[in-house]
Amino acid sequence: MKKWLGGLAGVVMLVLPTLTYAQTVITVDPMLNKFQWQQPLPPADGSATPDSFRFQCGTVSKGGIPYVTGQTTFETLINNIVTGPGSYDCNVRAVNEAGESGPSNTVSILIQQMYQLLVQKIGQGTVTSSPSGITCGATCNASFAENSQVVLTAAPAAGWKFKGWTGDCTGTATTCTVTVNAAKSVTARFLGVPASPTNLTTK
Repeated sequence: MKKWLGGLAGVVMLVLPTLTYAQTVITVDPMLNKFQWQQPLPPADGSATPDSFRFQCGTVSKGGIPYVTGQTTFETLINNIVTGPGSYDCNVRAVNEAGESGPSNTVSILIQQMYQLLVQKIGQGTVTSSPSGITCGATCNASFAENSQVVLTAAPAAGWKFKGWTGDCTGTATTCTVTVNAAKSVTARFLGVPASPTNLTTK
């Protein structure tokens, strides 16, 4: 029969902005948006071996995260545990048929509401964004955190000029700032510049 499980080592969670804790033992790129934690190897006789893990994030409980024999470092995407925007206090427990371990340390995460910004073009030119995400041409929509201030910059192609913005940007300046507090859509208009007439010399 499996024995009651001992405690877990610290759970490590890094998101943007990067959160650090004194008990951090694993380094992870925050852009990967993952939980990582450690589970010590069980005794050699196989007792107290986990079957799985369970996360508790506020009122959200998510179990069935597999334990892999012989592995001590585990990870799962945060979106596998919680998906809705908000602040969550999270810990992880090991689980087997005898019950659950005590919880790991608790970490706080913030999942921000994201909204899409869509750029459309009329004519020839490019539109880029700061923060990065849109390079239109190729990529004309991106998601940004709620209330982000996104600066769009229009650059006409050779033989074209920038006419102006419509939609959630207005004006004729080549830059425009959009507050992304909902889904937003912007159109950039470019006009072709007529070729200069050729001077003809008659004899």
